[in-house]
Amino acid sequence: MAELDLIGIVNLSEDLETAVSQATKASLLAIESIEKECAPHKTGNLVNAITTATDDTGGLVYVSGAAPYARYVHEGTGIYGPKGQPIRPKLKKALFWAGAAHPVRQIKGIKPNPFADRAAQRALPVVEQLFLGMRI
Repeated sequence: MAELDLIGIVNLSEDLETAVSQATKASLLAIESIEKECAPHKTGNLVNAITTATDDTGGLVYVSGAAPYARYVHEGTGIYGPKGQPIRPKLKKALFWAGAAHPVRQIKGIKPNPFADRAAQRALPVVEQLFLGMRI
């Protein structure tokens, strides 16, 4: 008659849970680091806003509210962005910002800089290695 070693199964389960948790946390830190490398560094504000949050079920790497413009950097604006239209004034006849030579009727916008996508591609092999190298 076969006997089951339930204590061994419970220990294996706990060891596996611990290993997955450690690999997950290490992966999140690696992704955060790579995303910071890929993000534009013009002022450093966007890089400093990239952070990690973890809980019992996993976690995520995100850009905090300290850089609310991150989406526009990533997706682009104007003709380069999701709408594909030049940026025009809504209430006045022209656009103006400090340092502009004169008011302008429209601008093309900024080209996308998909830093988060590049970071995800670069992080994939690192994350795979962390999970493949788990010690149980």
